[in-house]
Amino acid sequence: MAPNILLTAEQIQRRVKEIGQQISRDFAGKELTLLCVLPNAFVFAADLIRAIDIPVTCQLIQPQKKSPPGHASHVQIHYGSTFYVKGKHVVLVEGLIQ
Repeated sequence: MAPNILLTAEQIQRRVKEIGQQISRDFAGKELTLLCVLPNAFVFAADLIRAIDIPVTCQLIQPQKKSPPGHASHVQIHYGSTFYVKGKHVVLVEGLIQ
């Protein structure tokens, strides 16, 4: 049985380019940081960065769900030591896989 294809590769590429152009317009003249949530958003973020026409910095974060026995679950976010977004324009990039 063939997989059910919702969007072609060309449709996805076209939409990523459109999103990159929109981000470039919206953040023109501003310092932009893409915050990429690992592991699912990495490839999409790379494609998006190539489609953005303004300077952009990319930071990678890795959330981990922690659920100690008998306690409510919480999420820890791991990131590098040079992670500063205070006062910056940030675009959060996350991917979903079902």
